[in-house]
Amino acid sequence: KKQFDRNIVQVVEETGISDIYYRPIGQCSKGYKQRTGLAAALLHLPRILIMDEPTEGLDPNQRATIRDLIKGLGGDRTVLLSTHVLSEVQATCQRLMMINNGQIVAQGTADEIQSQARGQNHIVLEIEGEGVEEGLLELPDLNGLERQKSVDGRQKFTMEVSENRDLRPRIFRLAKNRNWVIWELHEEAVRLDDLFYSLT
Repeated sequence: KKQFDRNIVQVVEETGISDIYYRPIGQCSKGYKQRTGLAAALLHLPRILIMDEPTEGLDPNQRATIRDLIKGLGGDRTVLLSTHVLSEVQATCQRLMMINNGQIVAQGTADEIQSQARGQNHIVLEIEGEGVEEGLLELPDLNGLERQKSVDGRQKFTMEVSENRDLRPRIFRLAKNRNWVIWELHEEAVRLDDLFYSLT
């Protein structure tokens, strides 16, 4: 009993539910209900904690709070998090594993998995000038050019380029030679959502 009482004090503090400790659970917000459920799971101080969609149905502020809480819990124990919200995974987890039909299709840190993506380098370009699309299509190592919605008359493109190719210096030189004005030019990391889609 003494150990249990000590655990309650520790878990209430760890999950930040001291403000609602004596309130009926039915009167609590969804975020506090999630924290209370988490506190119940932590009472016996497990070495491994398995969580399924812990931020489901929470507003952005509650998501951030639960995410920080999960990261803090990971310092003392192993936390396994199952979710389809890959932005949560990227913000919370040290390592991730993608599973398709019971088979592991990718695993490692988010950076490692993104760097293993083949043929999915993207460049985002916002530009102003004449004959831009035709000029860009002449570039070598360009696998695809997708026109986005124009912004204040400026043209915007997403470019898919060959693996390990960076066309930004060539785009810059081409723009200089043709008197185009570049408003934005950057390489875009492969989004985990897109990678998950392609792998599954």
